[in-house]
Amino acid sequence: MAESLFDGRYRYDLIYPRGRSGETLRAVDTANGDRPVVIKRPAPGDAPPIRAAQEVSIANERRALTRLAGHPVLTELVAEGQYIVGGQAHQYIVVERADGIIIADECCGCLSRATGSRTGDAGHRRPPARPAVHRAQ
Repeated sequence: MAESLFDGRYRYDLIYPRGRSGETLRAVDTANGDRPVVIKRPAPGDAPPIRAAQEVSIANERRALTRLAGHPVLTELVAEGQYIVGGQAHQYIVVERADGIIIADECCGCLSRATGSRTGDAGHRRPPARPAVHRAQ
């Protein structure tokens, strides 16, 4: 994908697979020294009712990140803003981009090496994601 500019400030080069929040863009903040960030926004191509639901999910995430700001294992909420789709304003959030590995990819890689597959997926599908369970200490 060629690089594109979002909101006149964020240069993005990848749109991650879609989730409940709409689109997630891998970007850099050109107004802040090309700081690596992730933008979460309602998907411009989705129908208005779907974008509205995506915006609720994004707003919930914004509130949670604001409430839990400073927690050592959470990404920082960097900015928020609005953009226009079909004449209607939609909210977006910008969070710091965490570097690291994707555990599911590592597991598939280990499986590939164990079975001798050269394709990387060994003909297996990833198991469905399981929610984390946290118990109060």
